[in-house]
Amino acid sequence: MVSNQELKERLREKKSGSNATRYLVCDKCNGSYELQAGEKPEDYSPECECGGKLNYNRNISSSNKTSKLKNIIIVGSVSFVIAIFLASFIVPIIALEIWGHQEAITNNMGNSAEYNELNTMTSSYDSLENQYQGLETSVYNSKNTNLKTAYSNAQIQLENTNTTISNVESALSTGQSQSQVNNRIKAAQTQLTLAQKSMNNVTSML
Repeated sequence: MVSNQELKERLREKKSGSNATRYLVCDKCNGSYELQAGEKPEDYSPECECGGKLNYNRNISSSNKTSKLKNIIIVGSVSFVIAIFLASFIVPIIALEIWGHQEAITNNMGNSAEYNELNTMTSSYDSLENQYQGLETSVYNSKNTNLKTAYSNAQIQLENTNTTISNVESALSTGQSQSQVNNRIKAAQTQLTLAQKSMNNVTSML
């Protein structure tokens, strides 16, 4: 049953033309609760869940609603800008890292044959050098001047071979182009053949 006081309140609202919805509005979080018919402000705790104070208001001003909408728009816009900013920097960096990693793998795969060839030439050079050192005493004890001249020429060819093999190793370690590496390998192979022929010539003269 409606009390006389409530009837008077409703009549007063009708006379004043105030059919506006009544609210409890928090002064801290701006949260609001619409009072239903028959509900009174004093029916509720004066304190909001956030710790703010609930104030009775017949209308929530449009400025409050607009302010909330603006806040939402601002927060959303800032988040969007930050996301775009991060994407514009992070995505290219990640892409470059992936590309660099793949290129390194490709280069390593492509250079594996060249490294094998380098190891083969190095082994051949070491073998020739051992032969050269083994012949040194016999050559210098010989009275054959032609043998000594051939031995000196073989020594020069051996030194040149060492240089060309080092050039191949340098090209591989510094990431030179495939054509550069191949050219240096061919030069080293040619020089290694010359050194071997020179050493065979010395051996045949002993």
